[in-house]
Amino acid sequence: MNRWLTYALFITLCFLQMELKAQHNYTGTVVDESAHPIAGASITLLKTKTQTRTDREGKFQVSATDLSERLSVSYMGYETRVLALAESKNRNFWIVLNKKTNQLEEVMVETGYQRIPKDRATGAFAQVDEKVITQRLSSGNILDRLEGNFSALQMDRRDGTNQINIRGINTLSSALMGPLIIVNDLPFEGDINAINPNDVETVTLLKDAAATSVWGARAGNGVIVIKLKNHNKQEGTAVDFSSNLTITAKPDLMYLPKMSSAEFIDVEKMLFDKGFYNTILNGTNSNRGIVSPVVDGLYDLSKGLITQGEMDARIEQYMTQDYRKDLLRYVYRNGILSQNNIALSGHDEQSGYRVGIGYNRNMLSKRE
Repeated sequence: MNRWLTYALFITLCFLQMELKAQHNYTGTVVDESAHPIAGASITLLKTKTQTRTDREGKFQVSATDLSERLSVSYMGYETRVLALAESKNRNFWIVLNKKTNQLEEVMVETGYQRIPKDRATGAFAQVDEKVITQRLSSGNILDRLEGNFSALQMDRRDGTNQINIRGINTLSSALMGPLIIVNDLPFEGDINAINPNDVETVTLLKDAAATSVWGARAGNGVIVIKLKNHNKQEGTAVDFSSNLTITAKPDLMYLPKMSSAEFIDVEKMLFDKGFYNTILNGTNSNRGIVSPVVDGLYDLSKGLITQGEMDARIEQYMTQDYRKDLLRYVYRNGILSQNNIALSGHDEQSGYRVGIGYNRNMLSKRE
C-alpha cells in the first residue's frame, strides 16, 4: 500500500512540475492614441530576449514559461512601454503607445543690447556656452579657452601679446584692429583676460555688417559679446566652488631623434680627420671661428701641445656628459596648473547679487 502511495505522489509531482514548466501563450494588440493599429512594433521579452513584431493589424503573440517575465513594446516615434505578463487579462493585452514629443533647446543670440532667438537673428554669428568654456582647463584665461572654438577668431602673438582679430589685419594701426568687446550689454575697455572664465555664461561673436548696424563704426572689426552669469533664481544664498589641478609631465628628450654626446664626438673626430675644420682652425686669432672643446683638443693634439693620454681623458669625460639630462634637471620640471574658483549669489524680492573670485597658479614645465 505504501509503495502505491509513493508512486502516486511521484506521478503527481511530475505532472505539477510539467505544469509549472509549461509555456503560456499571450496575445495582444498595439494601437496609437487614436486606436489605430501600429504595424511593425517591436515586442521583446526582457528576460529571454525573445523578439517579435506586430502584424498589419497591430496584433502579436508570444510564449513564456516565467510568469514574472516583462514585455517591452517599442516603435519609432512613440514612447516605449514595459508591462508585466501578470498584468494581462485572460493573457491578452491592449497596449496604447503615446507619441514621443522632442523639444529642441532654443538658442538665444546676444547682440549686446538685446537677446533674440536664433531664427530671428540676422547676419553671421557664432556662439559658445559655459559648458564649452569650462571644459577647456588648459589655461585660466578666457582668450585661450575661446581659441579654436571660433573659426573667425585669430590670435596674433607676433609682438608677445594676444592681439585679437576677427576680420584680419585691415588697418595700419594695431590699436584699431581689435574687435569691440561688450560685457553685459556695455562696452568693455579693460583687459579681457581679467575676466574669470568661470563667471562667463555665453560668448557670441558678431562677424559681419549686422554688428556695425548695432554698434556703429566701433564694430568695424567685429564684436565679441560676453554675458556673465546671473544670480541664482532661488531665494537665499548659493555657493558655487570648483577646483581643478592639471599636471603636465616633463618632455621626453631621450625620445627625440638626436645624437648623444658620444655619437656627436665620433662625428666631430671623423670631420676633423677629413679636414672639415681646417679653414676655421687655421685662421688668425681675430677671425677664428668657434668650435667645440673636442675639436680644440684634437687641434692641440695635432700640434703636439697635449699628449694622446690627455686627449683620451678629455674625450672620456665629455662622453659621460649629456646635455639632455642637464636640460631635464635644470630647465624642465613637471608643470602644475591649479585653478580655484568660488562664487556667492542670491536675491530677494527687490534685488540680486553675484560675487565671484578666482585664483590660478600656473607653474610652467619650463623654468623661466
